[in-house]
Amino acid sequence: MPSELLIRPGMNDHKAIGDLLAPGGSTVLMRGGRPAISRLVVEAQLAPRRPEFARAAQAAGIPLLVDPLTPLLQGQLRVEDAWAQLPFGQPFAVDLELLTNRHFQTRLATDVIDFQLEMGATGVIAPYLYFTGPDDPRFEANLHFFRLARQVLDRRNLNIPLVGVVCAQAKTFGSPRSRHEGIEMTMSAVIREGVDVLAYALSPSGGPDDSYNKIHTLIDVGREFARAGVPTWAWRQGIYGEALVSAGLSGYETGIGTRERTDIAGSIARRKPSRKKSKGGGGGSGVFLEPIGRSLPVPVARALLADLRTRAKIMCDDESCCPNGVASTLDHSREHAIRTRARMLAEIDNVPEITWRFHRLANHSSQAATLVRQANDVLAREGLSTRLNPQNMDALARVAEHFVTLEGAA
Repeated sequence: MPSELLIRPGMNDHKAIGDLLAPGGSTVLMRGGRPAISRLVVEAQLAPRRPEFARAAQAAGIPLLVDPLTPLLQGQLRVEDAWAQLPFGQPFAVDLELLTNRHFQTRLATDVIDFQLEMGATGVIAPYLYFTGPDDPRFEANLHFFRLARQVLDRRNLNIPLVGVVCAQAKTFGSPRSRHEGIEMTMSAVIREGVDVLAYALSPSGGPDDSYNKIHTLIDVGREFARAGVPTWAWRQGIYGEALVSAGLSGYETGIGTRERTDIAGSIARRKPSRKKSKGGGGGSGVFLEPIGRSLPVPVARALLADLRTRAKIMCDDESCCPNGVASTLDHSREHAIRTRARMLAEIDNVPEITWRFHRLANHSSQAATLVRQANDVLAREGLSTRLNPQNMDALARVAEHFVTLEGAA
């Protein structure tokens, strides 16, 4: 099956998503009828405020998931936070004793799944928590949610996909001591409870200063999950999505020009009460530049694309995506990001041998690191204060080279 691209739209992405999924639009991008968007993943607090997403997905025949974002139960939120207003949301942090209480878990699973179905979801995501490792009581609670979610679906007599999410702290869960036990226990629960798809996230990851060890752990854990035979997605991971699919995962989920890295603790902290008055709004989507391997703020992308020498190396040369060159990329950055990511997955699917996939990844990452260094020279000449860090692409190239050697020796 083709690798899946799951898109998590933001509040202001409704027009771009609507255009891409509209009849006669750009839904079918790849040869053979491959959709540019495999599934939409709408955050719970956004689903009732942007019903356009559910309508667009339904009209296009694209599966819809509603992410309940239940790790937010673990932190204190602003009273006015939209997630806190949901039927299963609240602004006060739920303590460990209650999170592991069976009655609370049962009620939460029922409320979360009923909400997703009400929002038009065509598959359901079991409630999930953020935990450190298999010794954390939240880990056991997370696995118990798989069972509760399956029971809810059975009671409703619903034969729709069940997604189980593993949302773990990278340092602890990925350690040699915890990894084997955590993966084994997770996959036993996945198979026992009939979880159809596993989505996993190691947090934090996707930062420009990620080390070799962090990236190696992320990919190695993903490989072990994928070997169990259950479809596995990289969750909230646009930066290393291509790498994880190259390693054998079934697909990845990402935002559009933003929210492309995993930082669960950070996402909780950003919602906590603050004495400072919020300015609101937030930053807009960035511009995804495939050769550099990430999305960049619009002013940075504009400066790089304006430089003739750099432009030739980073511009989108797909006329079906950006017919007017740089202008199309900048003016329709959301559509460009989705089409480009879909095309990248199609290219990976055309390389069935995993050793060659890693070889391709090593070359691409090494070139991206070189382009980042060249981009910094352009930004300095243009007087911009932003500087890009090539460390994660350097590390990713070395990790890919390691797996080339490993697979070649197998």
